[in-house]
Formats: sequence, C-alpha cells, structure tokens
Amino acid sequence: MSKVIATISKAALRHNYAQVKALAPGKKIMAMVKANAYGHGLVTVAQILDQADSLGVACIEEAQELIAAKIVTPITLMQGIFVASDLSLVAKFNLSQVLHSAYQVAALMAYRGPLSTPFKVWLKLNLGMNRLGFKPADFAGIYAQLIEAKHIQVMGFMTHFPQADEPQDATLEQYALFKKLLGTRVGARSLANSAAILQWPEVHADWVRPGLMLYGASPLAKQSAQALNLQPVMQLTSYIIAIQVLKYGETVGYGATWYARQANTRIAILAIGYGDGYPWQASCQSWVMLHQQAAPIVGRVAMDMIAIDISAIEQANIGDPVILWGQGLPVEVVATACHSIPYELFCQVTDRVSRIVVE
Repeated sequence: MSKVIATISKAALRHNYAQVKALAPGKKIMAMVKANAYGHGLVTVAQILDQADSLGVACIEEAQELIAAKIVTPITLMQGIFVASDLSLVAKFNLSQVLHSAYQVAALMAYRGPLSTPFKVWLKLNLGMNRLGFKPADFAGIYAQLIEAKHIQVMGFMTHFPQADEPQDATLEQYALFKKLLGTRVGARSLANSAAILQWPEVHADWVRPGLMLYGASPLAKQSAQALNLQPVMQLTSYIIAIQVLKYGETVGYGATWYARQANTRIAILAIGYGDGYPWQASCQSWVMLHQQAAPIVGRVAMDMIAIDISAIEQANIGDPVILWGQGLPVEVVATACHSIPYELFCQVTDRVSRIVVE
C-alpha cells in the first residue's frame, strides 16, 4: 500500500469541463494542463479531456510528453519558444505558440528549416499584467510584420487579466482596450481564465482558457467550489502509521512547538510530509479529516510525517485513511489556513505520491 495517494476522479474532471461548456456556450476551450496538469498528471488529464479544442502547456518538454503518449488534441505553447532552436520541434510536432516578445518574432522571421504547414501563432497583448505580451504601442508593427510572412499564420490574439477574480471594472476596461487595439483584424480572441469564465461572461470572446476550475477548486476568494458547482478532482490521502499517548506538557515534533494540554492526549502520526508536497506552513495551522471528523495538525510538518490530535476520535487506529484535502475538506480551505493558494498546493504534490485514477 502506498503511503500517500492522490486519487484522481475522471467523473469530477468531466463534470467541471461540462461546467465550462455551460458557462461559455459555443466557445472553444483551451484547457490548461501545464505544470503536470496542476499536479493531477499531465497525460492522465489530457486523455480525459480529449474533447478540448486545445491543451495549454508551458514548454516544449510538456508538449513532447503529450505527443509521446499519443495525445492527438492540438497543443499550444503558452509561453512560446524560449530559444530559436525550439522552432524545429514546434514545426515537427505542429504546435501552436503564443508570441509575446520581439526575440520570438525575430526567430520566426529568420526560420529556414523544414516546415510542412505555416507556424500557427497567437499574439499576446500586455494590457496590465506586465508579465508577457506586446505593449499597445508595439502591437501594430509586430502584427504587420507577421502577416506578411507566408510561413506564419496568425490564429488570433490574447491577453491576460490580473484582476478577473475581483469584482472591479478594471477587467472590463482592459477588455475595451483589447477590442479597440484589435479593431477589425481577422483572428480569434482569447482572454478568459477560470476567474473570468466564472465572473465576467462579457469577456468570453472566442476561446476560453480554464485552469484551476477544471480541477475543482475556486479561483474566487468569496465563492467556494461547491457554490460554483465544481467537484474536487484530487483527493489526497495518507494513513496512520503510529499512535502516541502523551502526558500533560509533552511536546511533538521538531522545535517542540506544540505541547499536550491534558493528560492522555492521543496523537496519530501520518505518513506524509513536505517531501510529498504537503505544505510545511500547515504546521499547527490546518487540519485533516479522519472518520468524517476534523483532526488538527499539531507540531511541525516534517519531510515524511505529520502529527494530528485524535483525542476526540476514539475509533482512530493504525492503518486508518486520512484525507488531507478532497471530499469534506476543500483544498481552498487548506490553502487559506496555510496562507497559500490552491494552485501552489496542487503543483507541490511530488512524484513519490501515487496517483490513482478512478472512474
């Protein structure tokens, strides 16, 4: 038996994808599977989401993993190429790519290698996020250069919202600027991430780009996944491997940061720690679910173990499964307790955690 298991639900993932379809009817879907599908398993998620119009990855290596697994869904490099030599692989695998910088444009224009079909590109506009994208003043010149190149096909235009998870007009203002800059130029429009899909139907445009919501977590601070009709795709489980009975004043773990407040305090040791990706910040801050009851984490999270107080759960015993997040304990709740975000918790789950896919 594996000491830590991430159970991945096909049904929940398909349900959440259907939610995207219902919220953005008629729109094409670019499903974000970067970062090992937010820790859920890149190939596994791609196989389940075989109806998506495209799969968004961060780099060539992720695209190659999908291709090696015989995934046929079109793939988009969300950050484009990093070096000019990547273009030979983009051409070989017929990948779409997002252009955001002049060096990428220069590499494309200079490409003289084999190419069966034109490079498919999205132009990204920087309208407030200030990470990637062309500034408005540079956009027209870049676009004019690209449409003159016969070996390049401009598929469409993108931007990214920095505040779509907040009820502020900045998102609509950014959308208005996006439309003004593009005018009547031919090409698809894509702006909406999970938060914008859920909160700003006005900006859905032609393509939406769901990420976190696909995995059953809410990107909105004031609305839970359950309230948004999203189902958790991952349930993270470990097991009790030891039980200690402490006297009043005895401590647990490194640094002796927690002590028993009463005699005969029962402590269970779980076979999970930050070596598995469970957050160290959960130390004395979060809790787990055992026999459908909450049990607080006590002491510091270690590399391979955590301790929980089971004094109120009399039936607890060695070998019992414990839910770290999933059914009954949303990942958003754990993230808040750890001063983190669901994205980070999902992505931190390491390779030594066994991922089991269930229908």
